[in-house]
Amino acid sequence: MPQARLVSLRCRWRDVRRYGTRGIAEGAGEQIGTEPERRIALPRRLSKFVAACGFRRRDAEQFIRDGRITVDQAVITNAGELVDAESAMVALDGSRVLRPQRPRLFIYHKARDEVVERKRPRPDILTVYESIYGQANRKLDIPKNLLPVGRMDASSEGLLLLTTSSKLAAHLTDPSNAYERVYLVNVNGTIDMEKLNALRAGVTAPDSVTFQALRIQIRYKGPTTALLKITLRDGKNAKVNAALEWAGLRPYRTTRTQFGPFELDNPQTSRRAVVEVPIPGFLRGFT
Repeated sequence: MPQARLVSLRCRWRDVRRYGTRGIAEGAGEQIGTEPERRIALPRRLSKFVAACGFRRRDAEQFIRDGRITVDQAVITNAGELVDAESAMVALDGSRVLRPQRPRLFIYHKARDEVVERKRPRPDILTVYESIYGQANRKLDIPKNLLPVGRMDASSEGLLLLTTSSKLAAHLTDPSNAYERVYLVNVNGTIDMEKLNALRAGVTAPDSVTFQALRIQIRYKGPTTALLKITLRDGKNAKVNAALEWAGLRPYRTTRTQFGPFELDNPQTSRRAVVEVPIPGFLRGFT
């Protein structure tokens, strides 16, 4: 499957204006499309340093507890020990010298009924990591320390971002940065325009539940079904389902098609496919 059919990377100037302002103004130290200025390396916690070398944080901490990590040939068992990221020689099992890897970003097309967890909550539920590291992707260079950018319900499908950088994940999910998530929601029921417009404006239901204003576009409207495009900034689509149910609509399929500047090219195809995408210039300062 050609990568272009799975995902398009939308970092046009309108996206830069929307998402890149803080990155440019608050220390990304770069212009769009250029490498960031070299920053002074600050001491890092040993567990973070080891995790940045391609390991899961939990595994990195276990290596340290087991006495398998040395810093300048001295065994260190304190995960909070500070190390100089540039000058210290950190090794695993005394011989494998560790070097932090460059931050990486992947898009995964999550299928319905997969959970964004490392372990199955039940034997019959598949995790996204089983699919990502499964047989179909075995030839790809996929690091083992991928972190999900935000969460997705098991019943939701579509675009899931994963990264090796915890700083980047935190930046993308920080509500104050206002990265938009776009969902296509299939619903059963007849659209009541008065209630739909109330949801667009924000409304407090009779039971005192308040629904914040939603950006809703009608993509298809039939007698008893509809397809809605809904844009959020906090990623909490469970609240969207409750709001739609208040409006007399029953969501039965939710597909995330966009997160910030990243967009699925064709949400109807390539489920369980994974592809690496370049980190845009205006995000490199947050890795």
